[in-house]
Amino acid sequence: MRFTWILLWACSFTMAQTGELPIVVEADKSFTSQIFSFGRNVDIAGSVDSDVGAAFADVRISGLVNGNVSVLRGTITLTSSASVTGNLVCVGGRVIQEDGAQIQGESIRLLSASSSQMALPKLAGKALTALFFARTLLVFILVIALFYLFPTQVRQASFDLEHDVTRTTLMGVIALGMFTATLFISFLLMVVAIGVPLFILIGCVLTICAIFGQVVVYVWAGRVIEKRTGGHLSTVSAVFVAVLVVALISLIPWIGTALQAAILVLGTGIVILTRFGTNKTWFTRKVRYWSAQ
Repeated sequence: MRFTWILLWACSFTMAQTGELPIVVEADKSFTSQIFSFGRNVDIAGSVDSDVGAAFADVRISGLVNGNVSVLRGTITLTSSASVTGNLVCVGGRVIQEDGAQIQGESIRLLSASSSQMALPKLAGKALTALFFARTLLVFILVIALFYLFPTQVRQASFDLEHDVTRTTLMGVIALGMFTATLFISFLLMVVAIGVPLFILIGCVLTICAIFGQVVVYVWAGRVIEKRTGGHLSTVSAVFVAVLVVALISLIPWIGTALQAAILVLGTGIVILTRFGTNKTWFTRKVRYWSAQ
């Protein structure tokens, strides 16, 4: 669910840390209000008589939390003297629990960081090159597979994207903003029963939209390359060139992230506008128009 993390990571820069909330609760101190942090680590050595949450930050507990602990894309560290009376929720991160640490509620872990991902930067140059081409090939196979499974829908969506980039971008920004708000609300609700299935459902919907939208963007880019070469490249070859170029640019820091974000915006926007290339409205079966040849 890489698209989900890109979206949430971008959203975190738009939110500010509330000044009244402490980031550090000292050993001889107690706090009775809720603590929530964006991007700043939380260290609790004393006691907190409420919930503790953090997004894109780590939480270290060596005291008492009389409530729930929720962390998104961060590490929860529980020392031997830590005690949590509520539920422990960790999404896209990891939990380090020392012997003696107590959790009275449930421990919920989703999309935990794997050790293989952490060891990836240590691979040798040839292994990294092989991994790069393997990933590129897998993306290309996925694009071609979906293109041949849903040729009419992909062609229609790519045609509309080519002729209405501005409206597609605007719709993508609006749709991703709504997805972000819903994901964030579902994360806050993870300490209750409805939060986990809601987060998984919204994340899966976003992933499906992003995958289909990415296929449409690659096919659109392939059509552009095919036209620029005067038809010397076939559609399949042009799509492969598009996938390879995007993969190479994605290796560049910041520029690669910006390109992936642009693909996410365009792809999501065209999916919403065309209802996965069917050009039907979302609540009826009526077709608005059919423009692709």
